[in-house]
Amino acid sequence: MVYLTPEELGWRPYIKTWITTFFTDEEIMTPELKAHLLMLFEATIDIGIEFVRTHGVEPIKTTDL
Repeated sequence: MVYLTPEELGWRPYIKTWITTFFTDEEIMTPELKAHLLMLFEATIDIGIEFVRTHGVEPIKTTDL
């Protein structure tokens, strides 16, 4: 059996779980809006993490979660 660490999984499982469990009222957050919100994370998070890793200074090392 192969086990994955949180670092190997990345941030996506956390965001997908957050979107599905936090936004339960479909009158407020429709499935289309949930998909759009996930797309916004997909489009920005990896670029932001890469920017911090290349141009920023981390006093305390962090993971990509």
